[in-house]
Amino acid sequence: MAASDPTLSVTGDGVNQTLTAKVAMGKLDASGDWDPQGTLAPNRDLHFSIGGVFSQTTFTDGANTIVGKGVGFGPIEYDVRGQQFVTVGLNPNNGNKFDYQLSLDANNKPQITLTPRFDLSIGAHLGVIASQLTSAPPSYELDETYDINLDGGGVSAGILAVGQTSTFGGGLKVTAGTLTFSTTSTSDTVVVPAGQCLTSVSPAPAGSHPLLGKLAVVDCP
Repeated sequence: MAASDPTLSVTGDGVNQTLTAKVAMGKLDASGDWDPQGTLAPNRDLHFSIGGVFSQTTFTDGANTIVGKGVGFGPIEYDVRGQQFVTVGLNPNNGNKFDYQLSLDANNKPQITLTPRFDLSIGAHLGVIASQLTSAPPSYELDETYDINLDGGGVSAGILAVGQTSTFGGGLKVTAGTLTFSTTSTSDTVVVPAGQCLTSVSPAPAGSHPLLGKLAVVDCP
Protein backbone atom coordinates (compact mmCIF):
# COMPACT_ATOMS: atom_id res chain seq x y z
CA MET A 1 0.00 0.00 0.00
CA ALA A 2 1.30 3.44 -0.88
CA ALA A 3 2.20 5.75 2.00
CA SER A 4 -0.45 8.15 3.27
CA ASP A 5 -0.47 10.50 6.26
CA PRO A 6 -2.80 10.06 7.96
CA THR A 7 -4.48 6.95 6.60
CA LEU A 8 -7.24 7.34 9.19
CA SER A 9 -8.07 10.07 11.67
CA VAL A 10 -11.01 10.76 13.98
CA THR A 11 -11.63 14.22 15.44
CA GLY A 12 -14.22 15.27 18.00
CA ASP A 13 -15.56 18.81 18.46
CA GLY A 14 -17.13 19.23 21.89
CA VAL A 15 -18.41 22.73 21.15
CA ASN A 16 -20.31 21.83 17.99
CA GLN A 17 -20.99 18.26 19.14
CA THR A 18 -19.57 16.71 15.99
CA LEU A 19 -17.37 13.74 15.17
CA THR A 20 -15.41 13.72 11.92
CA ALA A 21 -13.71 10.66 10.46
CA LYS A 22 -11.20 11.05 7.63
CA VAL A 23 -9.82 8.29 5.41
CA ALA A 24 -6.97 8.80 2.96
CA MET A 25 -5.69 5.35 2.05
CA GLY A 26 -3.00 5.25 -0.61
CA LYS A 27 -3.03 3.03 -3.68
CA LEU A 28 -3.22 -0.67 -2.82
CA ASP A 29 -1.82 -3.54 -4.90
CA ALA A 30 -2.33 -7.16 -3.92
CA SER A 31 -1.63 -10.53 -5.54
CA GLY A 32 -3.09 -13.93 -4.82
CA ASP A 33 -3.63 -17.43 -6.14
CA TRP A 34 -5.65 -17.91 -9.33
CA ASP A 35 -7.08 -21.39 -9.16
CA PRO A 36 -10.63 -21.57 -10.60
CA GLN A 37 -10.13 -25.24 -11.50
CA GLY A 38 -9.21 -26.22 -7.92
CA THR A 39 -5.77 -27.62 -8.79
CA LEU A 40 -4.26 -26.26 -5.55
CA ALA A 41 -1.16 -25.17 -7.49
CA PRO A 42 0.32 -22.12 -5.72
CA ASN A 43 0.82 -18.99 -7.81
CA ARG A 44 0.45 -15.23 -7.72
CA ASP A 45 -1.37 -14.86 -11.02
CA LEU A 46 -4.37 -12.93 -9.66
CA HIS A 47 -3.78 -9.20 -9.21
CA PHE A 48 -6.01 -6.58 -7.59
CA SER A 49 -5.42 -2.85 -7.37
CA ILE A 50 -7.37 0.16 -6.14
CA GLY A 51 -6.15 3.71 -6.55
CA GLY A 52 -6.85 4.75 -2.97
CA VAL A 53 -9.90 5.25 -0.76
CA PHE A 54 -10.82 8.66 0.61
CA SER A 55 -13.59 10.34 2.58
CA GLN A 56 -14.40 12.87 5.25
CA THR A 57 -17.59 12.03 7.13
CA THR A 58 -19.13 14.22 9.84
CA PHE A 59 -21.70 13.07 12.40
CA THR A 60 -23.55 15.67 14.50
CA ASP A 61 -25.08 14.81 17.87
CA GLY A 62 -28.86 15.12 17.86
CA ALA A 63 -29.10 15.41 14.07
CA ASN A 64 -30.32 12.73 11.69
CA THR A 65 -27.97 13.91 8.96
CA ILE A 66 -24.55 12.59 7.94
CA VAL A 67 -22.35 14.77 5.73
CA GLY A 68 -19.62 13.38 3.52
CA LYS A 69 -16.95 15.41 1.69
CA GLY A 70 -14.55 14.17 -0.95
CA VAL A 71 -15.83 10.60 -0.78
CA GLY A 72 -14.64 8.09 -3.32
CA PHE A 73 -12.00 5.68 -4.53
CA GLY A 74 -9.46 5.41 -7.31
CA PRO A 75 -9.73 3.01 -10.26
CA ILE A 76 -10.21 -0.66 -9.37
CA GLU A 77 -8.77 -3.42 -11.52
CA TYR A 78 -8.69 -7.22 -11.39
CA ASP A 79 -6.44 -9.07 -13.80
CA VAL A 80 -4.97 -12.51 -14.35
CA ARG A 81 -1.48 -12.53 -15.79
CA GLY A 82 -2.04 -9.03 -17.16
CA GLN A 83 -5.49 -9.71 -18.62
CA GLN A 84 -8.02 -7.35 -17.05
CA PHE A 85 -11.41 -8.94 -16.44
CA VAL A 86 -13.07 -6.46 -14.05
CA THR A 87 -12.63 -2.68 -13.87
CA VAL A 88 -14.47 -0.12 -11.75
CA GLY A 89 -14.23 3.65 -12.02
CA LEU A 90 -15.91 6.46 -10.08
CA ASN A 91 -16.32 10.09 -11.16
CA PRO A 92 -13.28 10.15 -13.46
CA ASN A 93 -13.88 13.83 -14.31
CA ASN A 94 -14.17 14.90 -10.67
CA GLY A 95 -11.06 13.45 -9.05
CA ASN A 96 -12.88 10.15 -8.32
CA LYS A 97 -14.87 11.91 -5.57
CA PHE A 98 -18.25 13.37 -4.66
CA ASP A 99 -19.90 15.09 -1.69
CA TYR A 100 -23.10 13.82 -0.13
CA GLN A 101 -25.68 14.39 2.60
CA LEU A 102 -27.58 11.40 4.01
CA SER A 103 -30.71 12.04 6.06
CA LEU A 104 -34.23 10.84 6.83
CA ASP A 105 -37.29 12.41 5.26
CA ALA A 106 -40.55 13.17 7.09
CA ASN A 107 -41.52 9.49 6.82
CA ASN A 108 -38.15 8.29 8.19
CA LYS A 109 -37.12 7.01 4.76
CA PRO A 110 -33.41 7.38 3.90
CA GLN A 111 -32.59 9.98 1.27
CA ILE A 112 -29.31 11.17 -0.18
CA THR A 113 -28.27 14.27 -2.08
CA LEU A 114 -24.90 14.56 -3.76
CA THR A 115 -22.72 16.86 -5.82
CA PRO A 116 -21.43 17.20 -8.45
CA ARG A 117 -22.57 13.76 -9.64
CA PHE A 118 -22.30 10.00 -9.13
CA ASP A 119 -20.80 8.40 -12.22
CA LEU A 120 -19.91 4.74 -11.68
CA SER A 121 -18.61 2.50 -14.47
CA ILE A 122 -18.22 -1.26 -14.12
CA GLY A 123 -16.37 -3.19 -16.79
CA ALA A 124 -17.16 -6.91 -17.00
CA HIS A 125 -14.69 -8.60 -19.39
CA LEU A 126 -14.86 -12.23 -18.28
CA GLY A 127 -14.47 -13.36 -21.87
CA VAL A 128 -10.68 -13.11 -21.53
CA ILE A 129 -10.69 -15.72 -18.76
CA ALA A 130 -13.78 -17.72 -19.73
CA SER A 131 -11.76 -20.73 -20.91
CA GLN A 132 -10.17 -20.99 -17.46
CA LEU A 133 -13.47 -21.11 -15.54
CA THR A 134 -15.47 -24.21 -14.66
CA SER A 135 -18.66 -22.76 -16.17
CA ALA A 136 -19.29 -20.22 -18.90
CA PRO A 137 -20.08 -16.66 -17.74
CA PRO A 138 -23.41 -15.19 -18.86
CA SER A 139 -23.34 -13.21 -22.11
CA TYR A 140 -23.71 -9.85 -20.35
CA GLU A 141 -20.47 -10.40 -18.43
CA LEU A 142 -18.24 -11.33 -21.38
CA ASP A 143 -17.29 -7.83 -22.60
CA GLU A 144 -19.45 -4.93 -21.48
CA THR A 145 -19.03 -1.73 -19.52
CA TYR A 146 -22.00 -0.57 -17.48
CA ASP A 147 -22.52 3.00 -16.30
CA ILE A 148 -24.71 4.32 -13.49
CA ASN A 149 -24.98 8.10 -13.56
CA LEU A 150 -26.88 10.40 -11.21
CA ASP A 151 -26.37 14.00 -12.28
CA GLY A 152 -28.01 17.23 -11.25
CA GLY A 153 -26.64 19.28 -14.14
CA GLY A 154 -24.52 21.55 -11.98
CA VAL A 155 -26.63 21.41 -8.82
CA SER A 156 -27.26 18.68 -6.26
CA ALA A 157 -28.92 15.45 -7.37
CA GLY A 158 -30.88 13.21 -5.02
CA ILE A 159 -32.62 9.88 -4.54
CA LEU A 160 -35.05 8.62 -1.92
CA ALA A 161 -35.85 5.04 -0.89
CA VAL A 162 -39.50 4.17 -1.51
CA GLY A 163 -41.05 1.18 0.24
CA GLN A 164 -43.19 -1.54 -1.25
CA THR A 165 -46.96 -1.04 -1.52
CA SER A 166 -49.80 -3.10 -2.93
CA THR A 167 -49.18 -1.56 -6.36
CA PHE A 168 -45.46 -0.80 -6.22
CA GLY A 169 -42.64 -3.26 -5.73
CA GLY A 170 -40.38 -0.78 -3.95
CA GLY A 171 -37.38 1.08 -5.33
CA LEU A 172 -35.88 4.53 -5.62
CA LYS A 173 -37.39 7.95 -6.34
CA VAL A 174 -35.24 10.54 -8.05
CA THR A 175 -35.85 13.75 -6.11
CA ALA A 176 -33.49 15.93 -8.14
CA GLY A 177 -31.44 15.42 -11.29
CA THR A 178 -31.53 12.43 -13.63
CA LEU A 179 -30.55 8.81 -13.01
CA THR A 180 -29.30 6.92 -16.07
CA PHE A 181 -28.27 3.30 -16.63
CA SER A 182 -26.44 2.32 -19.81
CA THR A 183 -24.14 -0.32 -21.25
CA THR A 184 -21.78 -0.53 -24.20
CA SER A 185 -23.58 -3.49 -25.81
CA THR A 186 -26.73 -1.56 -26.69
CA SER A 187 -27.87 2.00 -27.32
CA ASP A 188 -30.89 1.40 -25.09
CA THR A 189 -30.77 3.24 -21.77
CA VAL A 190 -32.87 3.44 -18.63
CA VAL A 191 -33.50 7.10 -17.76
CA VAL A 192 -35.24 8.13 -14.54
CA PRO A 193 -36.09 11.86 -14.45
CA ALA A 194 -36.80 13.82 -11.29
CA GLY A 195 -40.16 12.86 -9.79
CA GLN A 196 -40.18 9.33 -11.24
CA CYS A 197 -39.35 6.02 -9.58
CA LEU A 198 -37.07 3.13 -10.48
CA THR A 199 -38.24 -0.38 -9.71
CA SER A 200 -37.48 -3.89 -10.91
CA VAL A 201 -39.36 -6.35 -13.10
CA SER A 202 -38.76 -10.04 -13.62
CA PRO A 203 -38.20 -11.58 -16.04
CA ALA A 204 -36.75 -9.00 -18.40
CA PRO A 205 -39.04 -8.37 -21.40
CA ALA A 206 -38.24 -10.40 -24.52
CA GLY A 207 -35.61 -8.73 -26.70
CA SER A 208 -34.36 -6.44 -23.94
CA HIS A 209 -30.95 -6.42 -22.32
CA PRO A 210 -30.84 -9.18 -19.66
CA LEU A 211 -29.88 -6.69 -16.93
CA LEU A 212 -31.18 -3.30 -18.05
CA GLY A 213 -34.45 -4.95 -19.08
CA LYS A 214 -35.14 -5.73 -15.42
CA LEU A 215 -35.22 -2.02 -14.57
CA ALA A 216 -38.46 -0.10 -15.03
CA VAL A 217 -39.29 3.61 -14.75
CA VAL A 218 -42.74 4.17 -13.25
CA ASP A 219 -44.86 6.77 -11.51
CA CYS A 220 -44.14 6.91 -7.79
CA PRO A 221 -46.84 5.83 -5.36
